[in-house]
Amino acid sequence: MYLVRRIQLLERDIIEKALRPIGLTASQYTALSMLGRRDGLSSAQLARRFGVAPQSMTEVIKALEDKRLISRSEEESNRRILRITLTNAGRKCIDICETLVDREEEELLAALSQTEIATLRKLLARIIKRHGTEEEDAVSDLPLRNIAGKN
Repeated sequence: MYLVRRIQLLERDIIEKALRPIGLTASQYTALSMLGRRDGLSSAQLARRFGVAPQSMTEVIKALEDKRLISRSEEESNRRILRITLTNAGRKCIDICETLVDREEEELLAALSQTEIATLRKLLARIIKRHGTEEEDAVSDLPLRNIAGKN
């Protein structure tokens, strides 16, 4: 598990560096990416998928809203729940981010073959599903883009 944590920290640093020129943090990008796969989540749902307290997620959401990349609206059946949706600018931003992040992820995984990357993803997803959370479908929302090394 130490190695998984090291990879997580490495990936976060890589994403932060890649997104710095466009003014986004890794957390902001991850939230946008999640919303790109499942628009209309509440801040509580995003927080659970992130594994953070709702208060921490509020800061990320506020920053994205200030950048006009997302909007929030009350749910009709329960006005205390605010649904978050991407704006057109948010969707365009995701495309830019994906290009930048994909390039860095490709470099990070360059020592692995396509088959090894697919196996790694399947194994990690299996562990997550086995020890599921309230948001078990979050694993099925993961991107399956074809990122891999050249081997």
